[in-house]
Amino acid sequence: VVPVNIGVGAVPGTVTGATGGDVTILVAVNDNCALPIGGATIAFSVEGSGSLSNSFAVTDSNGSCTTVLTVPPGTEPGKITLKVNVFMTAVSQSVEILVL
Repeated sequence: VVPVNIGVGAVPGTVTGATGGDVTILVAVNDNCALPIGGATIAFSVEGSGSLSNSFAVTDSNGSCTTVLTVPPGTEPGKITLKVNVFMTAVSQSVEILVL
């Protein structure tokens, strides 16, 4: 089964740079019939300040997985871009986290 759709969300979508904080990154992978794809390896990468709890995750039977982005205290205001890719495919998506 080839994944054709990947949805990505960030909760919360904003972080206060002075104090930093954790952002949960939610991923959902579906096929062309909108059915979830379990067992897909997801690669995460971050552009900007922050570290990930894991760089790879595997979707569960609902086609979902998560990672946590930790934004360190003292981060300058701006945007952090998190890229999500279904490993070994061209299917990818990005989400931006706003640092206030």
